[in-house]
Amino acid sequence: MNLLIMGLPGAGKGTQAAKIVEEFGVAHISTGDMFRAAMANQTEMGTLAKSFIDKGELVPDEVTIKIVEERLNEKDVENGIILDGFPRTVKQAEELDKILAEKGKKVLVIDTDPQGNTTSGLGIDKDELENTVYELMLDECSIKESMKKTDIENLTIIPANVNLAGAEIELLDVKEKEYVLKNSVDYIQDDFDFIIIDCPPSLNMLTINSMTTANTILVPIQCEYYALEGLSQLMHTIHLVQERLNPNLEMEGVVFTMYDARTNLSTQVVENVKNNLDTTIYQTIIPRNIRLAEAPSHGLPITLYDSKSAGAESYRDLAREVINRKDV
Repeated sequence: MNLLIMGLPGAGKGTQAAKIVEEFGVAHISTGDMFRAAMANQTEMGTLAKSFIDKGELVPDEVTIKIVEERLNEKDVENGIILDGFPRTVKQAEELDKILAEKGKKVLVIDTDPQGNTTSGLGIDKDELENTVYELMLDECSIKESMKKTDIENLTIIPANVNLAGAEIELLDVKEKEYVLKNSVDYIQDDFDFIIIDCPPSLNMLTINSMTTANTILVPIQCEYYALEGLSQLMHTIHLVQERLNPNLEMEGVVFTMYDARTNLSTQVVENVKNNLDTTIYQTIIPRNIRLAEAPSHGLPITLYDSKSAGAESYRDLAREVINRKDV
């Protein structure tokens, strides 16, 4: 349940909101409360909003929208929301529509890395799994049986564990082994808005299966020297797959990660890639951030572990950029 309560001053909006909260257990989100909380917590947006308020100026839409978005990423909104005092302008209404649309996207994550970092990073015990992508690729279970719901709304995963390391050998004699994963995913691809495949760091049959299944490839590049060395080999592999196995595969682009603005190396890596790689460069850059490093050990994505951190904000920006590119 998501409600907007609108009316003139004194019409009883607050009274009705209180009754609905009591009856249905939804979160009552007031613009005034959000501003006060953001300023009290001295968040980046709260501090910015305070600078306008102290000067007697209206807080710009861009700042208000960011504060609302921060609030809508907190856990108490899962049962629904009542928005009080927002939106007040057409732009705010348009941005609210985008925020709620993003929150409703159905996503399937397929972990094809035997390390299973994505699996454990979503709070799933890799040692307690009955069916994984390994059993799926060996035809020991159906794709529906391999799926596992996460604690995050609209997010499903096909998990992985160390057993997947043996898949390459066991697939040696399988006919059309490059398409094993694709043949299963084709059955359910229309059930999700996005299917994200997390590939292993090496170029092997698991990576090839991921590329024959995918429509586009997004390459994260760490802003470090050695990250550049494997990039040319990866691009060569992508071109081979496009020519021989999946002519519909497109290069989505690259996104820079672990960027540290304090170092010359990060800047040099970004400039080097921009000057030498003929592909889309995502505008969002993911910073090196201690909260990002901590989140996987708690089995939580960064947007739940610390939704107000710079890392969480960057990944939300990246998600919006990906969604907007898909909608173009």
